[in-house]
Amino acid sequence: PGAAVSSIALWQGVALLRYHEVEQGRLLIDTIEALKSGAEN
Repeated sequence: PGAAVSSIALWQGVALLRYHEVEQGRLLIDTIEALKSGAEN
């Protein structure tokens, strides 16, 4: 049971990390798009 619990915890940690990376990536893309549109106007 210990191995199963640790593997689930690891999977959740990886999923959380990936979600966080996606959020950061979206924020970065939004910032770049805002800078582009600001430069064009």
